[in-house]
Amino acid sequence: MFAWQPGPGNASAVSGFTVDTTSRNDVASFYHSVYAESEAYKTRSNDWYGGSYSGNNHGSTTQALKDDVQRRVNFYRAMAGVPANIDFSSTHTVAGSDADTFYPGAATTKQAAAQRAAFMMSAGNNTSHNPSSSWPKFTFAGWNGAQYSNLSVGLYGPGAMDAYMRENDPDSLATFDASAGHRRWILYTRATTMATGDTIDSVEGSVLRYAANALYIFQRQEEKLDVSQQFVPWPNQGYFPDKLVPTHWSLGRWGADFSAAAVSVTDQDGNPMSLTITDADPNVFKGDNSIVWKLDGVSNSVAEDAEYHVTVSNILIGGVAEAYSYKVTVFNVDGLGEDQSLAGTQIPPVSGARYTFESVDDAEEHEFQVTQIGALSQTWNAEGGSTVNLWDGTGSEYTLTSNWLAANGSRSYRLGFSRYSRNSEMFGFERTMIPQSGATLSFKLRRAYMMPTAVLSVEISAGYAKWESIADYAGSSEYIEATRQWTITDGSFIQRSVAIPVEYIGEPVLIRFRIHKTESFCFPAETANINGAFLDNISLSNSKQLVPQGTTSYSGDASVVSFDSSSAGGSLQDGVQYILRKRTRMGNYWYPYGPMLTVVPDGALVGWEAWKEADFSGIDSFSDDDDGDGLGNGLEFALGLDPTNAFDTGTVLKPYVEDGYLVLESPFSGNLATMGVELRGQYSQDLELWANSGVAEVVDGKIRIKVDLDLDARFFRWKVDVLATP
Repeated sequence: MFAWQPGPGNASAVSGFTVDTTSRNDVASFYHSVYAESEAYKTRSNDWYGGSYSGNNHGSTTQALKDDVQRRVNFYRAMAGVPANIDFSSTHTVAGSDADTFYPGAATTKQAAAQRAAFMMSAGNNTSHNPSSSWPKFTFAGWNGAQYSNLSVGLYGPGAMDAYMRENDPDSLATFDASAGHRRWILYTRATTMATGDTIDSVEGSVLRYAANALYIFQRQEEKLDVSQQFVPWPNQGYFPDKLVPTHWSLGRWGADFSAAAVSVTDQDGNPMSLTITDADPNVFKGDNSIVWKLDGVSNSVAEDAEYHVTVSNILIGGVAEAYSYKVTVFNVDGLGEDQSLAGTQIPPVSGARYTFESVDDAEEHEFQVTQIGALSQTWNAEGGSTVNLWDGTGSEYTLTSNWLAANGSRSYRLGFSRYSRNSEMFGFERTMIPQSGATLSFKLRRAYMMPTAVLSVEISAGYAKWESIADYAGSSEYIEATRQWTITDGSFIQRSVAIPVEYIGEPVLIRFRIHKTESFCFPAETANINGAFLDNISLSNSKQLVPQGTTSYSGDASVVSFDSSSAGGSLQDGVQYILRKRTRMGNYWYPYGPMLTVVPDGALVGWEAWKEADFSGIDSFSDDDDGDGLGNGLEFALGLDPTNAFDTGTVLKPYVEDGYLVLESPFSGNLATMGVELRGQYSQDLELWANSGVAEVVDGKIRIKVDLDLDARFFRWKVDVLATP
């Protein structure tokens, strides 16, 4: 049962969120549902329309973009534990008064002011909360929006919200705020309304205009929420996604005085961590009063959960000193905490076998995949626009296959920045590779117009959605003042070879190519046809691949999968190797596959051995009683029961009287002859000497044994005899 509200299937909601940050899976599901939903803005190119710098038109933004921003703001507020119901309705009017330097009038809406402010910031390629009347595209409404908004240039939409929360985002041209003021306004406990204004990066003639955002955060007095005072830590108390970890941490509380407070942070081993307090001024009104510190040594990409214990002491609340302590657990939001290994026999019968795995709280679906190892001989080129066995992670402004440059033929694969505001774009192989000794990735690369701030990386992952770069190729295009032109990095395609590191040999891996930025400015692919990196003739030598044979879906509460002719896409072959693995969907996100399990069906397994290996490979011998229910494993085999469940005996040990006989019976759908056993009843007077009462009979889907009541029988039992030695 999901704790976060409104829960899976409602990711398009924009407010009303709550999340249980004490639950790792609840936070992960919330992130992959709600945070990820707002990432759709990156795939749209028309979110800002009607805007024109030459025509002095600030334009408008789509409702989809406004929703994405509202959802992102309320996502962050829910994580911080403050009311996540910020209203972005277009009717809310601006703050300020006639006393302001420039006042647009009380009827001006926050939405209108924010949009004009974003337009002004983009026009000036800079930010100011108090722009002069000479600022490009100046308006009174734009001044009001600049005065009462968080401002960003270089990022827009949800990306700007992320920059405000991180406070030191290298991709935003907004001034870094050591007091975490942007974050504090977003998390302001008394806030009820906000508005967003946005522009998207564009070029008019030869003039570049960066994307911009203005998030109107100021509340009129009557809009402020009357809430009880609470501490607001960021990162939040409890589980926190590693991708969102900032360098500057903060703790806020309305009305508190942090000016004399001290901060200490220790890691999970109790070691003190280095930090520097950057702001604790109680006289600066930026949302809730706060203390801010730069914390060293915290990664925003972790493989294992990392705990941090925070104590802020000597906080003055109403003149009384208090301390506040809490724990933050930074976790890999793209990796499950549960072990996704499959447990079961590696030598199943050809009829198949069951495999178990650790259940996953909040899971929505599991996928079980049967694969086989196959040869890899494909060379990838883009002729005919082919993207066979590739996945495409590029923007909508250009296509992955390009006919502008090619090493051979007429096309190649292209990676660039679809917009100035995009940080990275990529493509990769759909198949899971298994590199062998000497595995080498070969390709032809031409870096065209590609600045030194742009890097093409070859990346590899062995699971847990963590990628390692194994080769980097930065651009080197330069601007020549004399010719007023940029140089091309590579004059032609160059053959490249990248050896797969030894630690990945024999492991299932994914490989991708990714272009990314080290600074905010890089050529976008839309501004010229040969911006970016072009790749051709890609191959991986000395490698095998996993070839899917079949996939089967299971419900989220499942913990058992079946390997059989249905899941394998055909009859299981005696002596043939299969690779089994599974993955989990949670928060509408598919987590990476768990470890591979290699199995080889054995056609010689029959009867008890086949049953044991197929379903209960962990139990002991035929005569043992693993679940301690009084029925031996062999008898449970014969009766079709579960030797690991002591509570499934049902009527098996409950006699009843029928026509002068004492009867024991059990539901039965098997065939004793093919199972290699014989069932019979036995009775005894003293539990030492036992006599047979006859062979069991199958009647109407039930197997039963009986003893004549005229016999002096005090004890009655099932007896299983082996016809073929197990």
